[in-house]
Amino acid sequence: MHLNPPFRAEHIGSLLRPSVLFEKRSLFEQKQLSIEELRAAEDEAIKHVVQLQRDVGMRTITDGELRRGVFFEGVFDNLEGMTAIPNRPIETFKRYIPHIGMMYAYGIKEAESVFCS
Repeated sequence: MHLNPPFRAEHIGSLLRPSVLFEKRSLFEQKQLSIEELRAAEDEAIKHVVQLQRDVGMRTITDGELRRGVFFEGVFDNLEGMTAIPNRPIETFKRYIPHIGMMYAYGIKEAESVFCS
């Protein structure tokens, strides 16, 4: 077992976001919360996930990408040939994809998407 760097594997990527962070992000998107208030909520959530990782003995620590709404946020904005579609009709998505199936189940009629041209 490798206890000192370099490790054979390490955690990268998103950790589950606490519900309070979803609520704060929603309020921010509705312009009912300032960016400073959102950042403060993100800071608190990040402190929690950092401590959680320390508590379980992880040697590499991540912020869990808690400052992102979704793990790919900002990626498509910087790629050539990508077109944002803010209100894509649900019928144009593949229904067999699990999160698309959930959108159908919840009656969501359209969703933001990115098209590679």
